Amino acid sequence: MNTILTASNAVLSLITVPYVTRVLSVEGFGAVGFAQNVASWFSVFCLFGIPLYGVRECAKVRDDKRALAKVVKELLTLLTIFTSIFLVVFAACIVVVPQLRAQAPLMWIFLVNTLLTSYGAEWFFQAIEQYCYITIRSVVFKTITLIAILLFVKNPNVMWTGFCS
Repeated sequence: MNTILTASNAVLSLITVPYVTRVLSVEGFGAVGFAQNVASWFSVFCLFGIPLYGVRECAKVRDDKRALAKVVKELLTLLTIFTSIFLVVFAACIVVVPQLRAQAPLMWIFLVNTLLTSYGAEWFFQAIEQYCYITIRSVVFKTITLIAILLFVKNPNVMWTGFCS
């Protein structure tokens, strides 16, 4: 499963990077990279170490359904608190920081991406050793991503003018 997961990452990159770079130009691709980097930093703060801690704690009690449910509930509560705080900070930064405000549509997309990443709960599936599920889910979402990129990334001006043009 790990080989399939790694190969799917490589294949997606081999297809999308040249395509997106050609369509968006170096400047557009750099803007996307910048937005992705900013979102990654906020994602680190939203997750607050929960993936590592969650794998360990859930793995300890994976055979006791009641204890596992309690641990997952506690971790999701913490995750919700930290994600809420840092997404509000992220949104405020988009409004206040000129460099982020200049690329607001792109930043809002990555804010939503950060929210979805926070609740992916991959740590839970790793703890209960559902690697097949993790791999299938990842490949399905990568396929959807590839299709969406090929369908929607056709014009370098879209990210600057919004998605209604």
